[in-house]
Amino acid sequence: MKSVAGIAALLCAHISGAAAAGVLAPRADMINGGVSIADTDIKLVAATFRVPSIRAPPKTPPGTPAGNTDSALAVWVGIDGLQLACAGAVWLKGGISLSWKDGKLEERPRPWITFMSPQGMTADNGLNPPAGDLNLDVGDLIRITVTSKAADTGAVFFENFKAGANYKVGDKPLHTAFYDFKQGMNGGRLLCRTEGNVMIEQSPLNGWIGPDKPRPLAGFDPIVFTDITVDTDSGNHQRLDTAHPRDINIGSQGGLIATCQINPGAGGDVLKANLTCARQ
Repeated sequence: MKSVAGIAALLCAHISGAAAAGVLAPRADMINGGVSIADTDIKLVAATFRVPSIRAPPKTPPGTPAGNTDSALAVWVGIDGLQLACAGAVWLKGGISLSWKDGKLEERPRPWITFMSPQGMTADNGLNPPAGDLNLDVGDLIRITVTSKAADTGAVFFENFKAGANYKVGDKPLHTAFYDFKQGMNGGRLLCRTEGNVMIEQSPLNGWIGPDKPRPLAGFDPIVFTDITVDTDSGNHQRLDTAHPRDINIGSQGGLIATCQINPGAGGDVLKANLTCARQ
């Protein structure tokens, strides 16, 4: 639970401001990179990507002990949790963590789910892998879907199409995992349901070396997010091509360390735009 408190403290130190209908503006000096889309009554956020390979950071962060290349990467999809649009808000996320230690991948890519607030966990199983055998490996094509029918409920669904797959809507995954946060599990705190987030992050839920000292961001192959979906109760479907991507910029690790950009789909089709995040 100490690592959870550390995550909450770190996020609280970086997130502020209020969401409004439209797209959230990017902010500097953030631990998260990707895209955040604002609306009201968001009920579903989803994205497809390939589990990246990771390595030691391209440049050793200042103050790192000689020979220490320990680092990590988290990739997540969620509703809320970036700018805390309302007081007492919680966030609902599903993601994966990858950790690099002693010159190799520390463990298999780890799926995780969380329904929490800045004050700490508000639901059981926040750090545990979701139910089901995801059989996750580097190179697998996966899709994460986060849903919320009401402010006090939510669910996270993982689909693994395995390596070499080319996902199309309606395809059947080879492995799945699922977790449903039942009504009342959130300790009375509510989702605002105003942010749809697809993010990479320097601070995964595992691999912490202390509550206020997350591992530096690992080196990683570019991550391409496709089929990004942000839907609302009213039937609004937000378009990715109108969003503003955000970068990871951390002074203690050298400044700009990861960039994200939105690209049109094949033939310039803006309705099939994708998000690409790359290590610097």
